Amino acid sequence: MKRYLLTITLEDMPYDCWRQVMVPGELPLDALHLILQHVMGWQNCHMYLFQFGKKQYSPASDYADSDCEDVSASTLDKALGKKTSFTYEYDLGDSWMHTIRVQNVKDDFEPGKIFYCVDGKGNCPPEDSGGPWGFQEMLETVSDPDHAEFAEMREWAGMEDEEEVSSRWPGKFPLAAINKWLSKLKQP
Repeated sequence: MKRYLLTITLEDMPYDCWRQVMVPGELPLDALHLILQHVMGWQNCHMYLFQFGKKQYSPASDYADSDCEDVSASTLDKALGKKTSFTYEYDLGDSWMHTIRVQNVKDDFEPGKIFYCVDGKGNCPPEDSGGPWGFQEMLETVSDPDHAEFAEMREWAGMEDEEEVSSRWPGKFPLAAINKWLSKLKQP
């Protein structure tokens, strides 16, 4: 079984936000989407798109009249071919772009673990925060008690009255919780 170490970087962020996750090569792309959602901290509320070179993949229902391939009909190995990176766009309105670098993994790397988060940094922004630029504006608003929308924005972001912005963003990503979830996944 071929295994890959994926380094997933959320682009255009005001801080580092990335994960390193080990997955099998025969993983279907629709299953990879669900793994990316969980390890990055998204809530699977929006459309998404994979781009491998010039080929795009998405759920068939999202792009019935386009040239996109169906995510359920391809695996990571098949879509990747000889490429060493690809992109994943989540929430096509906010356009959260993830660059994913791929490395082959030897059998002695975390033996017995099919799915595993090796490392990471930073928490994802909240859903519907307006993409990288809207999120930056949100961070500025929730950090400035004198801002006219301070209280409203903090409530929208689900922040406690005294909670510091830095404890949430970038914050500390939940490695143990991610690996607990990944350990329950079955091999494809």
